[in-house]
Amino acid sequence: MSTMSESTLEEILKLAIQKAEAVEIYYLSTQETPIKFENNCLKSLQTKAQQGVALRLIYQGRLGFASSTDLTRIEDLVAAAIHTAKVSDIAQFQFASSYNFNYPELECNLPKVNELISSGQEILEKIHDYNPDILVNIDFNIQNKKY
Repeated sequence: MSTMSESTLEEILKLAIQKAEAVEIYYLSTQETPIKFENNCLKSLQTKAQQGVALRLIYQGRLGFASSTDLTRIEDLVAAAIHTAKVSDIAQFQFASSYNFNYPELECNLPKVNELISSGQEILEKIHDYNPDILVNIDFNIQNKKY
C-alpha cells in the first residue's frame, strides 16, 4: 500500500478538475492494533493500517462518486466517478467553493502496545490470585484515525 501525500491528493484534484465542473476529495487513514487475551493467554497482536480516498464530482451536471484504497490508480478513481455520474441524477446542489476542512490535531498519548500487554497480564494475575480456575478473556484496541 502506498503512502498518501498531499501531492497525491493534488494529482487527483488536478486530473478530476480537467474533466468535471466541480470536485471534492476526502481522505482517511486508520491504524488499528487489537490485542486479545483468550483463555488466560495472549492470543493475538497485530497492527492493521488502511488508507483511502473518496472522490465526489459533478460531471455534465450530474453527481458522481468513487472511492478506493488503491492509491496508485488515480486515473481509474476519476474514471469510476465520471462513470457513475453518467448514470446518475442531475445534481440539485453545488459544492462549497474554496472549502478546506481539516480536523484539529488532538494532543493525546495513545498507550503503547507493550504497556497494554503488561496491563493484560497484570489483570490476569490479579484474577487468578482470587481464583486460579477462572478463564479470562481481555480485549484492547488502539485506533488512530486521520482525515
